[in-house]
Amino acid sequence: SRNKGVALIFLLSVLTASNLDFMGLSESWLHSNSPQAAIMVPGYQIYRRDRVKSKGSGVMVYIKRCIQAEETDLANCDLYCIGLKITFSPQMSFSLIVIYRPPTSNSDFYDKFLNMLARNNLDKEVIIMGISALIVR
Repeated sequence: SRNKGVALIFLLSVLTASNLDFMGLSESWLHSNSPQAAIMVPGYQIYRRDRVKSKGSGVMVYIKRCIQAEETDLANCDLYCIGLKITFSPQMSFSLIVIYRPPTSNSDFYDKFLNMLARNNLDKEVIIMGISALIVR
């Protein structure tokens, strides 16, 4: 919808104006045929996972091109998430996970999320973005 487009334009202008190293977004509302060129920001690379079976949701991450980032395979993860290993220097690296938590999710979401963290060999330092509420129904 028009409001979602306006919100994305606003977020991209914030990213550009603030010179952030990275920014994770949940509920990107992108789908497989959304043109990459429409969401590009000069100086940033994009990692994204679009939701396939329904509208809404999706996650994406913008990372400055000068920062080393590598997408990690979150084994057997059936959640909408992206995992990245970000390296600033040999002494400073961490895992970044951006995840979408549907408003209709129940306690199974947290079980799946904790299992995903346990199964994957993540760095000692982990930043998690996108879980907006810790409500168990």
